Amino acid sequence: MEIKQRIIQGGEELFFKYGIKSITMDTIASHLGISKKTIYEHVGDKNNLVELVSEAHFNKEQKNLEEIEQNSINAIDEIFKVSIYMKQNFSKINPSLFFDIKRYHAKVWDIFNQKKHECIGGTLIRNLERGIREGYYRKEINPIILAKLRMKQVEWGFDTEAVSYTHLRAHETRH
Repeated sequence: MEIKQRIIQGGEELFFKYGIKSITMDTIASHLGISKKTIYEHVGDKNNLVELVSEAHFNKEQKNLEEIEQNSINAIDEIFKVSIYMKQNFSKINPSLFFDIKRYHAKVWDIFNQKKHECIGGTLIRNLERGIREGYYRKEINPIILAKLRMKQVEWGFDTEAVSYTHLRAHETRH
């Protein structure tokens, strides 16, 4: 594997597991068994590495979602497979990753949101349209609105400001 790809893959593993802020270039170098100088020569600084990891991740996501779409027998099969795929992916992501990107890497956050809507939103819209054509979903639904609602529902679960677990626990104890 090319060294640049190895660095991007190693950065993705660590960022997804521990978040971005807590990972240093020294940590990545140690994880990969290479020098920090080698990392800087091939990918530049940490911000550039975050951008490269983000780009590589979305390219991989797009490819995987397209494969699921093409290899599904119908819209129901497809959405089931997409749901399993997304659940597996989200379970591997430390929620602080999103916080770190939003707070410390604004350019990547903007790209993330754009790609998320193109990749995941596009997949949901195409699935809903396919399901309508195949007769599995009601023809009067609006695929764009439903796709946006589903994406907001998933986003909300990762928004630490919107979901105050302390507040929820306090509410549970009162009932």
